[in-house]
Amino acid sequence: MKFLYLFLISLLISCNNLDTTKDKKITSINETEEFQLIPVNYDFKNLNIRLNTLLDDSLTNIEWRWDYMNSPNSMPDSNGQDNFMNINQESFKFNNEETLPSIGIKTLKKRIKEFSVTTIFSLQDTSKTEIERVLNELSKYDLLKTDSIKMQLVHENSFVITYDDYIEELKFELADINDGYSRLKYSIKTK
Repeated sequence: MKFLYLFLISLLISCNNLDTTKDKKITSINETEEFQLIPVNYDFKNLNIRLNTLLDDSLTNIEWRWDYMNSPNSMPDSNGQDNFMNINQESFKFNNEETLPSIGIKTLKKRIKEFSVTTIFSLQDTSKTEIERVLNELSKYDLLKTDSIKMQLVHENSFVITYDDYIEELKFELADINDGYSRLKYSIKTK
């Protein structure tokens, strides 16, 4: 009887050791580095998009549609690169006009590797005051909550920051007042 108890105890201990080894494999350093989740700084509280997540990740509050016009393949490709878009976003209202932001992603093996959004608008003039006014209205661009970034856009029309694993960029393009729309484009992509 004593032998049976010792045998059961040793069996339970060895089972626990096996489980720990399995956990270590799942949370290995290589997997963590390879799939580091990087938050996208566009309407993050609402959309919850991160680079390196799977396309159909349940945490993301967005429905992606295959973007056949920009995809390199003639059909969706789960093993290669692909492009997706979303047109179900809230419109942007400025100067009595309403436009729809254009949102797109690029994937590699069903993981989001690049995100971009462009919003177009008409400016009354190209003064710094008018540019500041439109930037203050573009509240879904999370980086614009930082005044220094906003001021850099006003003066230089672009902001780029490079990290170890990804690059983030905001670009302000002014159109001729009599011809076309100005635009703000945000992009973030893995290296």
